[in-house]
Amino acid sequence: GIRNSKNPTPIIFDPALSIPRTARLFKYHRPLIITTTSALSSSELKRAEVVRKAQIKAYTHRRGVLPLRRILRDLAKENISSVLVEGGQYTLTRFFDANVVNEWIIIRSSKIFGSGVDFIEHVDRFSTTFRLRQKIRSGTDTIEYYIPRKT
Repeated sequence: GIRNSKNPTPIIFDPALSIPRTARLFKYHRPLIITTTSALSSSELKRAEVVRKAQIKAYTHRRGVLPLRRILRDLAKENISSVLVEGGQYTLTRFFDANVVNEWIIIRSSKIFGSGVDFIEHVDRFSTTFRLRQKIRSGTDTIEYYIPRKT
């Protein structure tokens, strides 16, 4: 999340609150950790904030998914108006499904590891929702910038 452009706030989606308290991130930042109410009791959450030197917010999840729209609204109330999401297929698909993404920047490498995985679970729906605005080649990588299609 970005409170100001010089010092972004790391936001970690960690439903099980499993990030080790010794993670290097805690040495340099006071991140915001988003977890589930089922991860720990409220007293355990308070203790975890002190031990990790982090702010921890717990949300009730539905069908195993955190309420992304509510979380983003809460972040906006704290003057975090822009969020850069870096994640794997599961995380990116949840943001796509919640319809909360207003641009995608996809960096594709010419190197393929294993069989390769699509960045979201339903790429077919992605192409009907977003359109390619710009494509840049950088060395062996391709950077693609997508924006929403007009409806």
